[in-house]
Amino acid sequence: MTRNTLVSLAVAGCLLAAAVALGHWREPLVAAAALPMLTMLLFRRRPAPSPGPDAPFIRGCLVYAVLAAALAGWDVLIQTRLPELLSPLAANALEGREALKGWLVARGADIYPGASPPWPRLVTLYPPLFYLAAAAMAPFAAAPLLAGKLAALAGGAAILLALFFLGRRLDGKTLGPLGGALTGLLAALAAFAQPEMGNAFVCKPDTLAVGSLLAAVAVFEAARRRGNTRLFAASGLLMALACLGKQQMWPLAGAYAALLFVFRLSRRERLSALAGLAGGGAVLGLACLAWFGPGIWAQTVLFPKAMTGLAADNSHGVALTRLRDFAAGHGPLLAAYAGWLALCAVRRRLPLPDALLLAFVPFLWRTLMWGGADTNHLLLPATLCALGAARLAGYLAGRGPVARGLAALALAGCVPSLITLHAPSALPLVPRQQAVAEAAAARTIVSDIQGPLLADAEGAFLFAGTPAYGKLWLYDAFETDMYDRLGLAPMADSPMAAAVRGRLAARFVDSRAFVSRKLLGLVALYYEPAESAGLYTFYRPRPETGLIAMPAADRVERTDGGYTAAVTEARGVRQWGSYIQAEDPALGMTLTYGVTGPAAVDGSVSYCPRLTGPDQTLTVTAVAADGRELGRAVHKQGDFPERGEGFDNRTRLTFPVGGEGFSVRFTATGGGQLWLDADNPLVIGATAADAGKP
Repeated sequence: MTRNTLVSLAVAGCLLAAAVALGHWREPLVAAAALPMLTMLLFRRRPAPSPGPDAPFIRGCLVYAVLAAALAGWDVLIQTRLPELLSPLAANALEGREALKGWLVARGADIYPGASPPWPRLVTLYPPLFYLAAAAMAPFAAAPLLAGKLAALAGGAAILLALFFLGRRLDGKTLGPLGGALTGLLAALAAFAQPEMGNAFVCKPDTLAVGSLLAAVAVFEAARRRGNTRLFAASGLLMALACLGKQQMWPLAGAYAALLFVFRLSRRERLSALAGLAGGGAVLGLACLAWFGPGIWAQTVLFPKAMTGLAADNSHGVALTRLRDFAAGHGPLLAAYAGWLALCAVRRRLPLPDALLLAFVPFLWRTLMWGGADTNHLLLPATLCALGAARLAGYLAGRGPVARGLAALALAGCVPSLITLHAPSALPLVPRQQAVAEAAAARTIVSDIQGPLLADAEGAFLFAGTPAYGKLWLYDAFETDMYDRLGLAPMADSPMAAAVRGRLAARFVDSRAFVSRKLLGLVALYYEPAESAGLYTFYRPRPETGLIAMPAADRVERTDGGYTAAVTEARGVRQWGSYIQAEDPALGMTLTYGVTGPAAVDGSVSYCPRLTGPDQTLTVTAVAADGRELGRAVHKQGDFPERGEGFDNRTRLTFPVGGEGFSVRFTATGGGQLWLDADNPLVIGATAADAGKP
């Protein structure tokens, strides 16, 4: 071991001791940045190729930065990422949906059937790369969720390997000491410590897409260094593969093709890369079309395009807020990357990964406008910023004292400020018992229920591979809502709505995913809460024999369960869009629904009032056929929020009947409102006296 190596290790040890003592990991590097410049005062300045007395010092700083980044990665691995990887429950509302579809692909099922088939009603937003990878991982995982996480983890490993190889070299030359190994390690470890790399431990397609793209870039740089046309073709093929990962890669494939005409390449090299991209893309696209059918085009191309037209869910303000949050959480790293771009401008050379990132910015803005955008969309910027910062440090470390001082500042940008130290034995290798218990409880509930269960695909992963899975009627909750809002498949006419109205399912299962507000409102009318386990809530059919939906204040007779209801009295009533109100507030209004049918034990009415003035009241009275009052509810201003719609104020009145026939009378004064329409009807219920008897 040489003297310079010992000095470098001593410097790294001193910085590490200072960081542990201070509890801050970035500040020692910031303070050390001025020390190389002191060599200009103490020693004669030497040309850049000569090491100089400050060279071992900056190498020690680089070793310290690598150690700190490794400790930061260990910290997040123990605190959040391993628990998420091992948990039998999904970490977010959409993770389980992706895991389930990977499991379905492994069994030859179609995951792009669209909204037409009743069950399963699946709409798959993403291209199939992640689902194919999850299917390939299925033999090595005990549960579909773990298989999906292993697929995402494979994408994360591809990202880190690509960053290591990209960080080692620049313009075909090694960066920093040890053949660029330290710089490559720093790029990979700094990226791993970023919050966005947490997507490698959950079921999301982003890591495979970004990993394929970075692999394409790494192979491209290797091809330029070696002049190998096969590697150029492989680079283009990997870029085409990235396009099967996520739609955000598509514009980058176009940028990649355009940049082939910017870089100094021979005609043969350029054509090889284009052949890999275009030819490989065509083969992969046709193979997917043949395997998954035409639904893949409608759901991965036409559907996302239609989603961008939802003005309420796409906002420049949302994109700006997300970028501000990203900048606030990555300030030093972004500053170091800005320095790297400045150096590229001075050198008049912009490497391929940075050119792709700059081309990605306008498309990133458009993606972040979507209200549901998450950290996964910022995975590519975070990883490439880490690469640029590491390359900047490696480049400057081989220059003079001033440059080496700036290299220490660049290293500070790669290191998190706060790191919690953990002993190696702290590695959690078993899932949390609470999550295991919740998963087991949910499976037991589903297993014990007799009859079909209407369940969202987001939560159904927990039952995949069990005998209970065959009882599930599946639907994509988020996409069902989107299809409804876009008018592609109205929810009111959907198989789910029909199943809910008819109370055909023994349970409605809500895993707290993005269930349509309309569907949840419908469920509240015909189902009631029953069992629960963790995030899962099970709703059973309401016990009433008949539940009659009244969408309007008309005299049309409507029937359910042997009971018939219709308006028998309407005095002073006027329809105003989705609500009715007294035509003359001073006179008020009276609206009565009469119910006929078998003798009933109990009755109920579910309705939506809205009262905004001190003189407004709404009285609901249930009256027996002989005129006896069965129940009454009086509402006044202040009982419900005044803002919003009356549909937000739904309430229920229950009452005993004990005979045949009854009526429900609504009396409003001072302009009190009663809201009802086809999606949010007034519902009258009746329980037959012989209900439940054999």
